[in-house]
Amino acid sequence: MTIRPYSSEDYNMIRSWWEVHGVGVMPPEVFLPATGAIAEVDGNPIAASFLYCVIGGISVIEFTTTNPVAKLSKDLVKAVKALYSHLEKIAWDNGSPCVLSFVKPNSGESRIMAKDGYIDLQGEPHVTYGKSRPK
Repeated sequence: MTIRPYSSEDYNMIRSWWEVHGVGVMPPEVFLPATGAIAEVDGNPIAASFLYCVIGGISVIEFTTTNPVAKLSKDLVKAVKALYSHLEKIAWDNGSPCVLSFVKPNSGESRIMAKDGYIDLQGEPHVTYGKSRPK
């Protein structure tokens, strides 16, 4: 598995993933930060996520999505975890004290985050997960 930077050429691919997954509001490309990343297995993109990062401030992981043809598997979960780790490193390297993410309750994403040390900060109907920078 490899993690590579998001590029504008990836937008239509990611948009098609959101459409298949039935995401209600898809952000215009201009809303996506340069700190996006794509996870690939054997050269095939299977997951994407983005980090909104303010130097020295709170960072937010958002718009995580997966390739709909990628079956739910350990590889897919590993890819999403690798994306989060990659984006967290960017946040920590830029002085962020914590990383937040706004995810649906009881979703695969919320379970992955909970197992990776994120804490439910809000509860239903929306879950806000947060993680402090390691000391």
